[in-house]
Amino acid sequence: MARFTVNSTIFKKTAEKVLSVINRKSLIPIVIEVKNEIIKMYGTNGTHWLEVINDKVRNTEDGKIGIFCDDLEKITKLSGEITISAKKRIRVKVGRKNIFLPIGDADLLSVPELEEENEVLRFTESWLYETLSEMSGFASKDKSREIFNSVNLSIAYSQAEAADIARICIRKFPQHSVIGNGKDCTLSVMCVPVLKKVLDKKSDSNVTISMNEKYIKVKCENAT
Repeated sequence: MARFTVNSTIFKKTAEKVLSVINRKSLIPIVIEVKNEIIKMYGTNGTHWLEVINDKVRNTEDGKIGIFCDDLEKITKLSGEITISAKKRIRVKVGRKNIFLPIGDADLLSVPELEEENEVLRFTESWLYETLSEMSGFASKDKSREIFNSVNLSIAYSQAEAADIARICIRKFPQHSVIGNGKDCTLSVMCVPVLKKVLDKKSDSNVTISMNEKYIKVKCENAT
C-alpha cells in the first residue's frame, strides 16, 4: 500500500507542474510513485513526459498510485496536512475528514528510457527560461511549417535560434554550455509552456539536456 503525508501547499506546487502536461481527454492516469521517502509524480500528453520530484514528505510507505487528473485537482484545493494512501481505492485524509477516490492503473503510464543517451548541453534554469520565453515568440505557430515552429539549440554554433518566414532571432550560449557532441537539439514550441512551468526563472541551478535518436531529455533540479 502506497502512503505519504505532505503539506497541501507543497503538494499543490508539484501537482500543478504535472497537470500542465496532461491531455485531459486521455484515460491514462497520473502516477505518484512513493520510494525512499520521496515521491515522484509522472504525467504525459502522449508527446511530452514530465517527472516531478518532491522530497518534502513523511510517513511514507513505498508503492505506486494511479490518479486521474480531475481527482488530483480536487486534492490541490485542500488545505493543511494531507495523508494520501491507496490500496483498492485512494484515501485522502485531512484532519478528521476522509475523501475516497477511484484508483487508476499505474502501469498504464511508462516514461521512455533514453538508451545510449548523450549529454550535450548545460545551462542555468534562469538562462534557459529567459531564452525559451523570448525566442518562442519568434517561432511560427503554423504547424504545417515544422522548421519554423521550434527553438533550435545549435551545438555546432553554440547558439539558440528561432525563426518564422520573415524574422530570425539568435542568442549565443554562455561559455562552457556545450558539454558533448551531437546533432542540434530542436525543441518544439509546444513544449515551451511545460518547460516554463518547471524551470525557476530566478535559479542558477543547472539544467542538463541529453538526447538520443528518438528523445530529448531536459533535467533540472526537481523535474525531468
